[in-house]
Amino acid sequence: MAELPPPTPADTSALVQHYLLYHGARFTSRATETSWRHIPVALAVPPQGPLPGTAAPQPGRWLVVPWEAPTSDQVVAYLERLAAARMLPEVVVLVLAAPVLRESVVLQVAQLFGIEVVAISALDRVAYGTRRTVDALGPMFETDTLERLHAINPLEHLAALGDPRDPEVFFERLKHTGSGAPVTWVLLGANAAVFLAMMVAGGAARLLAEFDGDLLVAFGANVKQHTVDGGQTWRLLACTYVHANLLHIGMNMWVLRSVGETAERLFGGAMYATLYTVAGLGGSIASLAFTLRAHPGLPSVGASGAVFGVMGGLLGFALARRRTVPSHVYKGLLRSALFFSLFNIALGAMMPQVDNAAHIGGLAAGFGAGLLLSRDLPPAPQPKVPVRLAWIALCLGGLGVAWRLVLLWV
Repeated sequence: MAELPPPTPADTSALVQHYLLYHGARFTSRATETSWRHIPVALAVPPQGPLPGTAAPQPGRWLVVPWEAPTSDQVVAYLERLAAARMLPEVVVLVLAAPVLRESVVLQVAQLFGIEVVAISALDRVAYGTRRTVDALGPMFETDTLERLHAINPLEHLAALGDPRDPEVFFERLKHTGSGAPVTWVLLGANAAVFLAMMVAGGAARLLAEFDGDLLVAFGANVKQHTVDGGQTWRLLACTYVHANLLHIGMNMWVLRSVGETAERLFGGAMYATLYTVAGLGGSIASLAFTLRAHPGLPSVGASGAVFGVMGGLLGFALARRRTVPSHVYKGLLRSALFFSLFNIALGAMMPQVDNAAHIGGLAAGFGAGLLLSRDLPPAPQPKVPVRLAWIALCLGGLGVAWRLVLLWV
């Protein structure tokens, strides 16, 4: 059995809001995780059937106002201001510390403004005012209804409600950011499709054999004499979808699958795709500046620069949002990204066939993009499209500057 909250206007206001949400209402006003119980909150109630044996709340705009002890003149003045601003709702619920307004006064106010007005005494849980709304709110204090309301999660309805530093709130938001990870699966599919096309082209006599250099170049490998000298800049991106052998693609896709879904939910599909692309390009540019500069005919291929960039993006997200995510989530992202990056860079330093410059370049580009493209999780308000485009343009502009510098360097 649900326990009754303390008899305060704030808690009773929250109960009214939960009751309306149960009937399909949605918030139309802004609030925060600390203010929603204590400030006037507007909701839109849709036409909907009532709970069994009860009347449904009136469809339309509702305003729930927690107010300790107003006078009738204060209530009238408040509603007059709303009417002057054309913000007068169809129903006003005054949640009071005690029955300080007489029922006759509440009814007179309702008649004066032509709306439904109900006063609820938080002290004794009594509602009085226009009969239609009193009847609709009557079941709210019944034990069975309270148990149903206990399961209501306002996070699904109010954008600014819920402190994301609370782990339960954070993971609830993460769960509602979308279904699956479509961009990650598209990336996995694209890499696999290119690999299969290379196998069909006859580049590997055995399943685990490496493709020869000519085939890698034909499918878009990053090679200085082609990318820079030949002006084929499209190779900067194409090479991130080309892999040398089955083990190469298998390892990269395994890591991408492991971290991609989390990154996609944190950044959103469009920003995650941008992050992946920026990281891949950053890795290719760094590879040209350091590895391929000394070996003009050497082909560089693989999604590892982009994958490192996804980890760098998670690191950037953790730092950018460290004050708005749970402490253990922030620390976990930080530890995972740092361990993955440092371990694999150290491992790559001991393996001459590994292009560590691409890894470090992808990591740096992904980190920068992660800082810029990070966001508060839905249902928090999201950046407007012009703002998103501005961040994307800034990321691409940074890559453009890096590319110009590399052209001067190599």
